[in-house]
Amino acid sequence: MAKHLEFDIIQKRLRSGDNQVLKFIFEDFQDYCISKLKMQTSCGDEMAMDIFVDAVLNFRDKIVTGKIKEISNPKAYIYVTCYNMYLVHYTKQKQQREQENDVVNFLYGSEQEDFLQSSINQSEAERLQTCSKKAFEQLGDTCKEILRLSIVNRLSMKEIAREIGYASADVIRTKKMRCMKKWSTLVNKLTG
Repeated sequence: MAKHLEFDIIQKRLRSGDNQVLKFIFEDFQDYCISKLKMQTSCGDEMAMDIFVDAVLNFRDKIVTGKIKEISNPKAYIYVTCYNMYLVHYTKQKQQREQENDVVNFLYGSEQEDFLQSSINQSEAERLQTCSKKAFEQLGDTCKEILRLSIVNRLSMKEIAREIGYASADVIRTKKMRCMKKWSTLVNKLTG
């Protein structure tokens, strides 16, 4: 196999169902994409590899479905896809951390004094905190465990999946979002 495959050869082979070309793409593009991604972002080895794999599969899917018709540099295209996937992941993680910090601070009181000095009086703040704790106790055991491991113990979705015996971090991420929504709904009902 030539050192660098041209896009038209990659496209033709993938569209004919020859996924062996993916092996070449992984071997030829992996070091470049992963090292550049790690150098330009704060992601580690495991995350960079996960993102790279997702970017290659995304590239394949777009070629097979005809969404990509012409690219002058497939390696650069895959790297840019990696970088964009990282930015999406980073933004979601940042928003999630901020939301979790707000919940932890409210429930466990690390910023209770600042909260109490706001426009809500002390008795209202205590009532909201009590309602939040009651709502949390009404959640199912799996929800409570996922939220505790995520919010209090600050485990990653992958670590939580391993801890409670789920195969995928994506499943945990979805369950966590549903649990947070249910918790919020319960708090709203209790606070009326």
